[in-house]
Amino acid sequence: MFDDPFSYEVFDTENSADEDRYRVIGTITGIIHGRFITVSVTYRDELIRLFSARDSNPGEIEEYSNGVISILG
Repeated sequence: MFDDPFSYEVFDTENSADEDRYRVIGTITGIIHGRFITVSVTYRDELIRLFSARDSNPGEIEEYSNGVISILG
């Protein structure tokens, strides 16, 4: 999903008390092509630390779709 050119990253205000955390919404390719996944991450130097990964909920899929529409026009 990090290769998804339309992945959508948003600052996670609810879980950023100790460090900046982000939610990344995107699709993954391969066997389960087209599946929407949301991951929680933080960036440390050159590394991405993954906290969780789960299926995206309908609201997150809508956020992603609206972002793609705004990019493509």
